[in-house]
Amino acid sequence: MKRIKVNTSTPTEIIIGNNINIKEEIDESRKALLLIDSNVFNTYGKAVMNNLNACIYLINPKESSKSMSSVINILNFMAFNGLTRKDIVITMGGGITTDLGGFVSSIYNRGMRVYHIPTTLLADVDAAIGGKTGVNTGYGKNIVGTFHHPTKVLIDVKYLQTLNEKQIRCGKAEILKYAFIDNLKLLNLINSDNWEEIITQSIMTKIKFIESDEYDNGKRMILNFGHTIGHAIEKQSNYKINHGEAVAIGMATMGRYFGINEIEHEIKKTGLKVTYNGEPKKLMNYILNDKKREDNFYNIIVPESFGKCRIYKTNEKEIFEIIKRVKK
Repeated sequence: MKRIKVNTSTPTEIIIGNNINIKEEIDESRKALLLIDSNVFNTYGKAVMNNLNACIYLINPKESSKSMSSVINILNFMAFNGLTRKDIVITMGGGITTDLGGFVSSIYNRGMRVYHIPTTLLADVDAAIGGKTGVNTGYGKNIVGTFHHPTKVLIDVKYLQTLNEKQIRCGKAEILKYAFIDNLKLLNLINSDNWEEIITQSIMTKIKFIESDEYDNGKRMILNFGHTIGHAIEKQSNYKINHGEAVAIGMATMGRYFGINEIEHEIKKTGLKVTYNGEPKKLMNYILNDKKREDNFYNIIVPESFGKCRIYKTNEKEIFEIIKRVKK
């Protein structure tokens, strides 16, 4: 079992292993709310409840659950059950659950501790790490959110056994991102079954960016490689294309436009798609509301070479030219 500390304003301890004892890792002296993916509850709910004394709120693992109406329902449930700011929130599920749980724990009584137990590969390597929370609005993905670092993240590789091939590919997209921005060694690991090492290498890459730029004002933005186009594709497809699939297309598009052809080649090797047959003008409408927009300019992440990316300030005209390449 590995323990990694993230040195941010509120430190996080990350535990990576197999068959982690939840009871030993979570503060049992306080009342707890368990926000759990309904599918995860069906598989692991009985075992989890034997280890935790918590009131339970089930999350439908669909992107539509990441809404302000869901947030209000959860906050009311917390108040009804008498939780205070000294109590804790525990999330168990994928990125939708960690995003929602992180957000409600950051605003309920002006903030309380949150523990994440991610159960998907994408949440293991990305969504549960770094303190970003978010919910969607009609204008785009993660339009509303906070920075709220978890107290602990318990990454148990046993949960990966229940994932289907599509869910594994979705997580691999974020692992490829870490390879393309800073850690090409991950390309030698990504198709192995050494999950503890793959997850550790991915997280250590992400931590380098988080610790140097906690609030996403500079270097940390590089972690958004592929995400500007990816989020627009998710929204335009009404989330039929999931996050990892969309980010992979976003990264491949950037690789094509900037002539770094190895990116598309490596993405194809994992079985992820590299093109999207969407209407560029409609994609542009979603990008207009992207968080990385500053006045009339956009900060996008572009490949500088294979294995290195940089922040690139551009305008609406060039963004549209890049978007045209989603179709090849």
